[in-house]
Parts: sequence; C-alpha cells; structure tokens
Amino acid sequence: YKSKCLINTLDNFAKFTNNEYMGNTLRILDFSKLRFVDSDLISKKAKVLGELKSLKIPIPDGFVITNHFFEEFLSQTGIAEGIKRIRNSTHPALSESLPKLLEPMQRKIMQSNIPNHLTLELHNFYRKLSGLLREASLNIYSSAKNSNHIAFYNVRGDANLILKIKSLMIHYLDQPFCAVILKEVLSKNNKT
Repeated sequence: YKSKCLINTLDNFAKFTNNEYMGNTLRILDFSKLRFVDSDLISKKAKVLGELKSLKIPIPDGFVITNHFFEEFLSQTGIAEGIKRIRNSTHPALSESLPKLLEPMQRKIMQSNIPNHLTLELHNFYRKLSGLLREASLNIYSSAKNSNHIAFYNVRGDANLILKIKSLMIHYLDQPFCAVILKEVLSKNNKT
C-alpha cells in the first residue's frame, strides 16, 4: 500500500513539475496542490501555504490564481500584444511617460470579459469555497517578485472577485504575479 501511495505521489509530482496537470495548464490551484508546483509559477508565499496545508497545519481554505491565468487572459483579449507594442515602441528617453501610454491597455483590461473557460474555472473554485447558496468572504493577496503587494479584504461574490482580479492585472500588467485567495475566517468571539 505504501509503495502504491509513493508511486501516485511521484506521478503527481512529475505532472506538476511540467506545469500541467490532467492535461490542463496550471491556472488555478487548490492549496493542497501547491507543494508540487514550481515556486516561480505561484510565488514563495503561496508555496509556503501549500507546505503548511500538506503538514496539516490549520490555515484558511483557499486557492491560488497563477500567472498562467493572467497570461492567457491578456493573450486571448489581445491586450498582451498591445502592451508589448507600447513597450517596444517607447524610446528610453520617454520612459517616464510609459504609465500614461499604458492607460488605454489598463482600461481595456477593465472593459474586457474574461474568456468563458477561465471564468468557469474561477467560478468553480469560488463555489468550492463558499458552498452552493452562499457567498464566501474572501481576502485576496497579490504576490510578485520585486514589487509591492496588494491586498483586498472582505470581498464577496463572483463579480467582486473578478473586479479585484482585474485591478491586480491593471497594477502588474505584464509582470508575472499570482493572486492568493483565502476564505475569511471569523473568530468564535467575532461573528460579524
């Protein structure tokens, strides 16, 4: 029995190290899957959450939206190409004006629909956290190398989750980052 479990674990590890699992690119991952994933894909902070979960240390339930999710959104909406074109056409002397030049791309992120398959995947993970007829209160943390981190607290509902995710995309644009989504846990003394 132990050898069979070890083989299954090694099998899963091999799939995750190729940044693929069950034929899908790793876009959104439950905390229980994070220990198998390269920390470049999910950030060191998210990796630590996965390790804590695997050690059965109590942490809030949640998931991580990887950089693959954001790259796919930007690519399928054509925004990635627009950002690349602006970055490549900007003369180094105009680098201070780059944020202003990127504003149309930021507006396009807010106005664009997230592709259906990504929305469905995000919705499924959100529903696992909240239950069928409830809206879980979430805390959302960004995690990126060499950058400030952003946090949103007490986010409720799919629409607000998507709005906050788009806000993160506006901030990071084409910089690699991930979003850590944690279910808010109320203490026994504080039921609000």
